[in-house]
Amino acid sequence: MKVATLLFSLALFTATAFGQPISYVVNSLGETISTVELTTLTVSNNTISLGSDVGSAPNQILIWGECGYVVNSSTNELQVLDLLGDSTIGFIDFPPFSNPYWIDLANDSLAYVSLLVDNSIATVDLKKDSVVRTDSIGKSPQALAVWRDTVFVAMTGFDFSTFQYDPGEVAIYDRVTQSRIGAIPVGLNPQFMAWDSQGRLHVVCTGDFATVFGAVYVIDPAAGGVVDSVVLGGSPGQIVIDQDDIAYVAGGGFSGPGNVFVYNASDLTVIRDAASPLVLATSQIGVGLLDSPGALALSFADTGQIIDSTGASATFVLGDGPLQADLNWLAGDVNGDWSVDLADLSRLIDFLFVSFTPLPQPVWRANVAVDGNGDIGLPDLSRLIDHLFLTFQPLDISPRWVR
Repeated sequence: MKVATLLFSLALFTATAFGQPISYVVNSLGETISTVELTTLTVSNNTISLGSDVGSAPNQILIWGECGYVVNSSTNELQVLDLLGDSTIGFIDFPPFSNPYWIDLANDSLAYVSLLVDNSIATVDLKKDSVVRTDSIGKSPQALAVWRDTVFVAMTGFDFSTFQYDPGEVAIYDRVTQSRIGAIPVGLNPQFMAWDSQGRLHVVCTGDFATVFGAVYVIDPAAGGVVDSVVLGGSPGQIVIDQDDIAYVAGGGFSGPGNVFVYNASDLTVIRDAASPLVLATSQIGVGLLDSPGALALSFADTGQIIDSTGASATFVLGDGPLQADLNWLAGDVNGDWSVDLADLSRLIDFLFVSFTPLPQPVWRANVAVDGNGDIGLPDLSRLIDHLFLTFQPLDISPRWVR
């Protein structure tokens, strides 16, 4: 049965089912999902099995409303989850041996996925449960980020035959012409990305793990170029930027205490780098956002820790090999404070009419109108006003095409 047909049942629910913030963690070795209820720190391990077969190597989860999208690298598929029912809805297949790596959504029905080994980017129609096309993008793409009609793709330049790296760059893919139209030079081995409050893209360049070490390059998407950089040292990986614009970067530590690097994403002041890292549990592979300032640090020693720049405030057991996490943001929570109120209305008005300051990620929290697209505009403002002052009808940001 088609994913689109199965997803129709999700339209019966509203985002109020997400009454509290929950982090969904990909356990890469165990091939399962763990959930962490962040208010109470209640952990439920192995709630959903990942992959259509064993050895799926799940790499990332991305949440939009009540749906979760998991990239399974070894089984070459996108797994669609019903987060309300803790179940799998279906799978969307990529070409064999393409090794899908990272996903981002342009709207609730169109996704882009990097194909690491295939040296390409896939366009996925979530309505039709199909890969519409794949386009050559360059050598060994990893993370990607959608911005308007552009997809920025981290090109690691890794050669699987020589185990060497080409110079790092961020490819620019035009969604209109469906082609690569340029590239932005960055440091060696760019792997991961995150947006700051100014709408700038922070690109983590890991280096070669031996002689070239880590740095972050900051891209202005409108200008299409690097505007600044910060040196962290070590071999940094995944990055998240919290509500206070503090960046947390997984720093590895594979045979001893694990490291996390921290810096201010606004002014690039280094708080913790390789010379003075935040020292945590062994092998810090992943980081995830919280509903409050700070981050969720993920250790391949099967633990998670709630952290800020000073250390860990809580530690708990997760599944086998926790790798990456995403949060079930609340519909209408435009400013990301886990409540829907006048502050969100004010923030949306400011974005639309006053300062035009970019909305905090993920921006789909503001995309609450049933208007059939992923744009944020007057229909969303009208729907939020209706929710707050008129009909008080709950907001629903499940995929619009299944309503």
